[in-house]
Amino acid sequence: MISATSLASILKTLQSGDLKSIKPLVKLMQIEVLESLGEKNYLLKMEGKELRAFSKQPLQKGALYYAKLTQPKDAKPTLSHLLKLPSLLLTLKSPQNAPLAYDVETLKKVLKSETSLESFKTGLLHKLASSQTKEQFHALSNLLLSLHQNVLSFPVHIFGHFAFFQIKKRYNKKTKRSFLDFYAFFAHLGALSGVVDERSVRINVAYEEVAELLRKNAHSLPLELHVSIAEKIEPLFESNNRQILDIST
Repeated sequence: MISATSLASILKTLQSGDLKSIKPLVKLMQIEVLESLGEKNYLLKMEGKELRAFSKQPLQKGALYYAKLTQPKDAKPTLSHLLKLPSLLLTLKSPQNAPLAYDVETLKKVLKSETSLESFKTGLLHKLASSQTKEQFHALSNLLLSLHQNVLSFPVHIFGHFAFFQIKKRYNKKTKRSFLDFYAFFAHLGALSGVVDERSVRINVAYEEVAELLRKNAHSLPLELHVSIAEKIEPLFESNNRQILDIST
């Protein structure tokens, strides 16, 4: 049977020194979509400034994305490799919710624990009962909703930056094999998703640079590694504040 310990090994790999340099290599930009200007052109906010850019991918007004931004000579800036930031990530990333984030070593201990699901749930319920702000109440409620869908969602601090991690265990009755689905969002890697079994880990990434660096560090994993480039990488659970009854005020 597969254990979440395998994911702790993946986290350790993602902490490797070589991966720290990936953010400037990929040159990811965080953008906010202010409005659509028609014909696949958008008004965006980036680093406190407004600009107009072209995107083949339809963008949602008000949403935040990570993207590559290129500006050829005598042409409009063009967005590519867009990754929409999950709403739950944005909720957990707010300064009011900073105390909810795990450090990597604590998260490893949680993942390795045989009672991780129950202890995680108990911890969330305790924090929810003592939450001091509306933002914290919503964040904890969403983490519990995620857990209700059998998805463990973890806010994490890594390399001094905020990251987001989700796992879901499933069992195939036909093959009698266990699997762990996972999703992660890192400032230096973008979004990742994949599946872990007792023999291998399959990871989908958005950028070739990330794929190359993961393959380079494959020797540090106890499992066989398969890396693929994917255009769309979705969270295992997305929050919906309309499902939450606000009793925090």
